[in-house]
Amino acid sequence: MLKHITIYNQYELYEDGRWYSHHSQKFLKPMLNSSGYERVALYEHNKRKFVFTHIKVIEYFGDCHGKHLPANVGTLRELGVSIDHIDRNKHNNSRNNLEIVTHKEN
Repeated sequence: MLKHITIYNQYELYEDGRWYSHHSQKFLKPMLNSSGYERVALYEHNKRKFVFTHIKVIEYFGDCHGKHLPANVGTLRELGVSIDHIDRNKHNNSRNNLEIVTHKEN
């Protein structure tokens, strides 16, 4: 069974990178940013916030080695790290495909 976490009391994020909305009772369709990374629009108190799936997966579930990013503590650049998609597929946001690396390693 896949692990999942509830966010903003209305969304479920699964460790394979899928988002589920309790409001619409459907899985959300991610949008791509200009670099091809998946993000979704989440709403809290009628305010829309775009979040990158690969970042949230690592914040909540850890990467393939179990390393976590601190939640809401600066940007990846400020932390001096990147997230590597091991198979080079930016649409595969499963925690088993994500690895926290330094900018030099990426």
